[in-house]
Amino acid sequence: MITFKNVIDLFQEIVNKHFQLQTLQTGELSEVDINKLNQQDFPLLFLQPSTTTIDVRTLIYSFDIYVLTQVLDDGTSTNDSYSQTLLIMKDIVSEFRQILSSSSFVPASDKSEYIIQLPISCEPFTERFANLLTGWESNISIEVSNENNLCIAPISNS
Repeated sequence: MITFKNVIDLFQEIVNKHFQLQTLQTGELSEVDINKLNQQDFPLLFLQPSTTTIDVRTLIYSFDIYVLTQVLDDGTSTNDSYSQTLLIMKDIVSEFRQILSSSSFVPASDKSEYIIQLPISCEPFTERFANLLTGWESNISIEVSNENNLCIAPISNS
């Protein structure tokens, strides 16, 4: 069974292997401590857990995901940042879409377990903290197998 932690670990593996992504954070976007982040922490992949659906044979994990970078006074425009972060978002979606390919980051034993629900809409995002964060936000739903089996549940029969 693919747990919530397994899905987070998969996103961490994507960040580790992607040449541009630097950091993964999870939680509520409003809780990001932007003052503790440095320029080398960007682009950042931020996962905010959303609804999880339990069905007969599947679990569907949903996340609001953000691919963010800083717009600095170094001449980088907001449009350049939007372009770069949207390409990264497409890479993340491609990883799940092509999960059965040999270039996938997912361990071979788990490849058939992750199914991304398409299409995915992306919205541009700009937030003013102590510095300007810009990128794209999407809601991604990932379907995995679910054993609804009381025999494996940690419960007592007495």
